[in-house]
Amino acid sequence: MPTERHAIFLADLLQDVNILRPLIWLARRDLQMPVEILMSAKFVVRDTTGAWRQELETLAQELDARMHLFATEFEAYGLLEGKVGILVSASETDQSAHEVNHNVFRIAPSGFLRITVQHGFECIGFLPNREHIRAHGRNIKFAADVICGWSEANTLTAVSASERSKLFISGPPLLLGMAQLPRAAAHAPRDGMVCENLHSVRMRVSGNFQMSYMSTFFAFCEALDAEGNRVTLRPHPAGQYFQKNAIALPGNVDLENRPAYLVNFADYAFGISAPSSVIIDMLLAGIPTAI
Repeated sequence: MPTERHAIFLADLLQDVNILRPLIWLARRDLQMPVEILMSAKFVVRDTTGAWRQELETLAQELDARMHLFATEFEAYGLLEGKVGILVSASETDQSAHEVNHNVFRIAPSGFLRITVQHGFECIGFLPNREHIRAHGRNIKFAADVICGWSEANTLTAVSASERSKLFISGPPLLLGMAQLPRAAAHAPRDGMVCENLHSVRMRVSGNFQMSYMSTFFAFCEALDAEGNRVTLRPHPAGQYFQKNAIALPGNVDLENRPAYLVNFADYAFGISAPSSVIIDMLLAGIPTAI
């Protein structure tokens, strides 16, 4: 019977990296556990530029962690077999978008404690918005043994009765492990940042809010340009709506496409975003923030 406990993390969606990174640091640096990162074949397909795979490889090198690629849940099982410890996912529910990690959790060896982490402020199974509920329903199930929420239990209105005994309030991973602590601005803040989340169901289930959003954003850019100001657009790590749809941006718009933990949000005069984990980055940086 193996006695050494491993911390194994599943990377399937691109946005998993931002959520898992501080937990990976915590497991390796503070708990001194052997760390392995299991990256799905779908992650590689989604990562069209290879940037997010490079982030994981750099992290693995920094922490002396092992990385593995798996194509099916049975390949993942083979990488887990004979080990014990914790198995962590930032995107695991019974919904189709999360089926890879869900299936790995379902067949994982019994020596693992399976942990699902809330991956965004508005998140199915924890705290969805109206459009999430219309798209996915209310009865969201997890294969995890423990589901880690960001805020008080009474605010996580979508945790179903059958799952509530699994709930543990951990807070956002951003504030654990390698916390994104506020940094001084590298220069006097000038431009603001707008974070787009146009691929989200909140923008398309009950109406065509994508077009309305873009119309408002372009008018905003025009008003800033008239005053000689620029604005930075931060696409959602996975959505990349403007790029995927080849939408031309105004001349006074700069793109910031790096992972959140590489961005100094204190460099910006303000931040605007849909409800998302990036709001916490902005608030910690101490800049005026609008939702």
